Parts: sequence; C-alpha cells; structure tokens
Amino acid sequence: EALDEAAALGLEYNPSCGAAEVGRFADLGCSTAFDALEPTSACPCKLFFGEQQRGEPCELLANGYDDCGRELECRADPEGIEPGETCQELCPYLKGGALCYDIPSQTSYGTCNYEQLLYCDTEETGTCRPLGLIGEPCPCAPWAFCDVESPFGPVCVGLRGEGESCAVGQGQGLFFGGDICGEDLYCSGNVGLVEPVCVSLPGEGESCRFEGCRGALFCNDVEVCVAPGMSGAPCEGDYQCAEGFFCDESIDPSAPSCAPLPGEGQPCASFDECAPGLVCNPFDDVCEPAEALVCFGG
Repeated sequence: EALDEAAALGLEYNPSCGAAEVGRFADLGCSTAFDALEPTSACPCKLFFGEQQRGEPCELLANGYDDCGRELECRADPEGIEPGETCQELCPYLKGGALCYDIPSQTSYGTCNYEQLLYCDTEETGTCRPLGLIGEPCPCAPWAFCDVESPFGPVCVGLRGEGESCAVGQGQGLFFGGDICGEDLYCSGNVGLVEPVCVSLPGEGESCRFEGCRGALFCNDVEVCVAPGMSGAPCEGDYQCAEGFFCDESIDPSAPSCAPLPGEGQPCASFDECAPGLVCNPFDDVCEPAEALVCFGG
C-alpha cells in the first residue's frame, strides 16, 4: 500500500532504507524494549524520494514525504535567505550552538550531531546543545539516566550496577525495560518487602520471563534462555536464528526453521531476508544489491 501511495506521488523507493527499517523491528523480536527502536544515529534514512536537487524548491507531500532526492529533505532555509522550502542535506549534522529549530513556527532546520553528543533543544533555545554528562542537567548522554527525583532538579546520574537499588520505570534509562540499570542488567521489581535491585539478566539455560535474556540469547516458549539457532533449528521469528540465518516458513509454514540468508539472485519474501549487502526486490522477490534497485519498475 505504501509503495502504491508513493508511486502515485511520483516518488521512488529506497530498498536499502526499507531493509534497515524492517531489520530494526526484526532485531527487537518478542522483547518489549521499544527504546531499542529509537535511531542509534542522528541520521535517518529516506524510504521514498523524488527528483528535486539540492537548493531547488520542493514540496511537502502526504504522509510526511517530500519530492527531494535520496540524501535530501524539504525544509525552510535556517538563515531565512530563500523563501519557502528548498531541498537541503538530510543530515547536515549541525554543530553545537547552531540553530536547529524555530520554536514559534515549529520549523526544523537540521539535525544536531549525535556522534558529538548534541541534541536539539526544542523547548528553550532552539539550538544544538550537549547532552548532559553525570552531574549535569538532563537530557543525558547514553551512559547515564535522568534522575527526575533529585532535590536539585532533573540531573544526569550513572546507570546502576548489579546489586544497587532501582525502581522499575524510574528516570530515562536507555537499556532493557526503561529502568535505570546498566547493560545486561534489569530492575528486579518489588517482591514482597524486598527493595528492588539491579540484577543480571539470565544466561544460557537459565529460566526467564518478561525480563529477557543476556546478550543475543532469547527466552523460548518454555521460559529458558537459549542461543539463536543454526540451520534447521525450529524458530518463531528471525531473532531466534543466529547471525546469517533467518526463520524460513517457505517449506512448512506450520514448522518454520532457521535457514541461511539467500544470496544474490535467490528467492526471498521480505526486505531483510537476504545476505548482507543485498535486499529483496519487491517486484520479482529475489535478492539483489541494494544500489541496483533505484526505481519502481523498468
């Protein structure tokens, strides 16, 4: 449906972006850690693109699309020199102090450089500002969380280690469950009168439930942490298969199993069901190099 809508608007499909977006959800599996779906880079990819080039006038279309090229987006000139919207870099990576957002008009002027730990302050200054380090005001760098209960106002503090006290849902933790525990840890929750603490996620062969498992392990249907399967292993989704494999339903939909990702020219059924560097051509359902698919049909 989205392909048809974009085609009607005269836009082309970006298959490598499609594969990346689908892959983010596949990596999540049955986990409820939806924070993991947040982009790890400040530079989003563009699923559909038009023909307008850099600096040319552009048009904002339905469903958030625009008619700028693959690496461009349609937005207002931050300097106010050019009237209306023009095609500009999709990821200009604005520097600290640069204007990124006009608060009165709610207009975005670009993306702050996340790799330099910058964020766009859309509430007070409209400029790129550094994420808070430990002891500094929120919002926080990835290795910290925002303690909203601090008597000094919201402040960045370090993620809690194993055995340290915690509270489920407290602050703005970036790891599993949204709690304040570090990587591969989770907040045990209130059990009777016992104060909740950060504990290690279950390892291979250990019992599991909603908290998930350590590293790449997953919680199977009998609530035991197991490693992703190799070729022929039963599966219920791609996340249950090892790297380089996918959950294949083509032979027996009632009993899918892990199979090697298909190579170039081999049949496929979804965007990310191909070996690295390849994507599934939605028109003939075979794996092809991503850059070979740049338009909707001939």
